[in-house]
Amino acid sequence: MRQRTMRDMPSNDPASGLHVTVETYSCPPGRGLEKVIIEGGGLTWPGAHQSAVVTMVLGPVTSDIDGNEMMWSFFQSQTAKY
Repeated sequence: MRQRTMRDMPSNDPASGLHVTVETYSCPPGRGLEKVIIEGGGLTWPGAHQSAVVTMVLGPVTSDIDGNEMMWSFFQSQTAKY
């Protein structure tokens, strides 16, 4: 059975009402599995800059994480399978 660890990401803006949690599951080395949960977030990309109009339509975006950097870091930590 896979073990799961959870870590809360620090909030840049506690008043935003958004909360980011990262779940990491135990896997063989180089074969990771992570789930990022953004409670209270909208249909947005984490770390993106958006206008007030876009926020009204899509919902709030978190600045607590950068989706691009987080994905790149995760994929760099994985072993290539040839």
